[in-house]
Amino acid sequence: MAEESKQTLADVIKEWPLKRKLSLVAVAVLALALFAVIIFQAQGADYRLLYANLSDSDAASVINWLKEQKIPYRLADDGKAIQVPGDKVYEARIELAGAGLPQGG
Repeated sequence: MAEESKQTLADVIKEWPLKRKLSLVAVAVLALALFAVIIFQAQGADYRLLYANLSDSDAASVINWLKEQKIPYRLADDGKAIQVPGDKVYEARIELAGAGLPQGG
């Protein structure tokens, strides 16, 4: 009886009928595909406009502040617009205003 319980998972799967094995493979592939979609969605964060039409010095100051806070950003519109993840826009604007940035209005 003890020898029967020491069967490995691979041995158990080998005993399964072909339909069950194919089902297992299909579920595994589906799970991996779903996991990949979730990863790609997480990496492609929804970026929103933080500021546009800033002077070069204000843009540099804002970007330096974002780097210090470790907030990811993207430049758009040929570098005239700064975008941050959508869930950080309002918090970043308030904190930048508290830091006196941007100064150009």
